[in-house]
Amino acid sequence: MLLRRPGATWVPDRRYVADRGVATTTGVSASVPAMLALVEAIGGRDRARALARELGVDAWDSSHDSARFGLGARTASTYVVDKLAFWRDERWQIAVEDGVDDIALALVADAWSRTGRVRVVAASDSGSVRLRSGLKLATAVADGDARSIALDAALEPVPHLDRTLLRLAKRFGEARAERLMQEIEYPGSRRR
Repeated sequence: MLLRRPGATWVPDRRYVADRGVATTTGVSASVPAMLALVEAIGGRDRARALARELGVDAWDSSHDSARFGLGARTASTYVVDKLAFWRDERWQIAVEDGVDDIALALVADAWSRTGRVRVVAASDSGSVRLRSGLKLATAVADGDARSIALDAALEPVPHLDRTLLRLAKRFGEARAERLMQEIEYPGSRRR
């Protein structure tokens, strides 16, 4: 934990801090704004702005309401119940095809997997797909009996996470969606 590291100074209310050539982030979801800040530092504001539009992100400043993210009784109890109820895992699949967006796929699969209720696999009939980035992804064979999660090719990656959180809350309750947002320190989209 950063608070206890010798020489480290805790800076509250910041998603990321860059100091003397070292950048640190707070929470899983800080990777997107931190990455955009790095793109801006290296390639300029216009490149960062273009990439932000492509990802569906409105802003990437470092501000963050740290007080909002803490382990409360409701969040802790939901987490414990989900981890202890491992037998409830359902196998779900995300149908993928060539050109699927890597980031959207990762955000959606990660969110559903963190529920403690779902195991998610990427599935296709071809056995593998070429992702938008050019990487090749080995997939599971599509299972007609598994619950399927659809990705919308017209939706940017980060809004996929917001849509997934809404669906997750509808399926498993608002407490689980809130726990996930706490776990990854995700404040939600400003476009909601």
